[in-house]
Amino acid sequence: MFKTYKSLSITFLCYIILTVIALVLNNYTLIALLFWGLFIILFMLCSKNSILQTTSIEKLKTKDFITIFIVFVLLSILLIAPMGLTPTWNGRQPAHRDQYERLADSIMNGHLYIEYDDYDVRLEQMENPYDYRARIDEQIPFHWDHAFYNGHYYMYFGVVPVFLLFIPFKLIFGKTLVTFHATQFFVFLSIIAFFILFYKLARRFFPKISLGTYLFSVSAVLAATIGYCTQAPALYCTAISGGFCLMLWSILFYFHAVYDAKKEVSQVIFATLGALCGALAFGCRPPVALANIVAIPLAIVYAKNYKGKVINLIRNFAIIALPYVIVAVLLMLYNYARFENPFEFGQSYQLTSSDQTIYLSFFDQFNLPAQINLGFKNFFELGEITAEFPYVNYGGFLVTYPLMWLMIPFVAQDNVRKSIKNDGTDLFVASLFITTLLTTFAAIQFSPGIAERYRLDSYYILGIATFIVMGYRLKTKDYSPKVARFIQIMCVLTIFLTFLQFLRPLDGNYTAYYPEKLEFIKDVLFFKSL
Repeated sequence: MFKTYKSLSITFLCYIILTVIALVLNNYTLIALLFWGLFIILFMLCSKNSILQTTSIEKLKTKDFITIFIVFVLLSILLIAPMGLTPTWNGRQPAHRDQYERLADSIMNGHLYIEYDDYDVRLEQMENPYDYRARIDEQIPFHWDHAFYNGHYYMYFGVVPVFLLFIPFKLIFGKTLVTFHATQFFVFLSIIAFFILFYKLARRFFPKISLGTYLFSVSAVLAATIGYCTQAPALYCTAISGGFCLMLWSILFYFHAVYDAKKEVSQVIFATLGALCGALAFGCRPPVALANIVAIPLAIVYAKNYKGKVINLIRNFAIIALPYVIVAVLLMLYNYARFENPFEFGQSYQLTSSDQTIYLSFFDQFNLPAQINLGFKNFFELGEITAEFPYVNYGGFLVTYPLMWLMIPFVAQDNVRKSIKNDGTDLFVASLFITTLLTTFAAIQFSPGIAERYRLDSYYILGIATFIVMGYRLKTKDYSPKVARFIQIMCVLTIFLTFLQFLRPLDGNYTAYYPEKLEFIKDVLFFKSL
């Protein structure tokens, strides 16, 4: 099946034409057939006769890159376009979710606090304005999820997106950038980074894997990494997507500098760009930026392969480190100007459902049993299975998506670990797992609970780790077709479950805002609308 690109192209062209016709005619039966037929085709593309399985990454031709580009475009549309579906998140009902827009205006007006016309002076007169129950009992209005300090509202989300997107957009176009569009921009750049990074990883370490394994893997990892952003794009996911977007490009620049760039000048330039992106990630969402530790093993590889003088190597590292120093100083000055503390981003003064001032003291808040219990839950909690459509809910890192199920059994194999060590990528892979542990620790230590959006801090890192481990699993078996097909099937199941997660009413998403649509979608997909 699908032995040639011609048959594959004709199939998907027919699918696109039929989909357009079905949507125009509101032919629900045809829509349902197309939906289920698409997953059948995806499973069939996993077969050994598919052209995607007979072409390896090391032997890609022009037609293969065209296929990659088409998949990239389709994924971009599917992951980005639905972000504007819900008034909760698309700017029509902004509530507290327009803080980036307001802060951009405030900075352009010469101050760092956010101005509101409905400010109630009683808030600053309270004995403890951060006590949620007291605010409710005294009936004092306040702006949700803002930092409040010395009589002013501040945004505790990272400020970097304001300077990267919101202020430039306002200066160029003379109007405000709606927050969810910033998330769309960051997600789009993240999709590009994933495609390039996975290609570079495959070309360098496991070039014999098939085009199908590459495409299915990158699609599944993107679905897992970005799926929640598609549902609830504004504000929270603006900070998170900005963080992992910058970190992905940071890793990509570092990887290019260490493994692909030939001239020393190019190596330093790309590594410095990697440092700049990594440093700016701290100004989006600090937990995401913990992934900067992956630069350490790459720096070790660079140092081992360096042929010049030691003094020149030290000079290069000093240049590369400069963006971290500059951005750190600027962020600390920004924090000090607001909260008189260079290390306070504003969470401790957040007006939310719990008193966040407890986070002012790290050791007073540290709870080892909570770290152990919630840490285990964050990795292995089984998502709720219900009798109601769409049947599934988010669970832990390693259980929500079938692709992640492969992580532990593959890593546990001696030949996989030995192959990773032989290629000198053991420290890099270890840093990916350490990053996940650190972000989990940060989420438990500095948050009142574990929400799905907090897992986004690590999904992109786990996705990279999963792809690397899968690649080495196939490499150790001299590219076993059966194992490759199994991996790809798990990728298709991951994509399918991501679709079901999108439909689950949650956090004001599409089906939460339009509950009647969920029943309608169910009826269409199960042919009950006939």
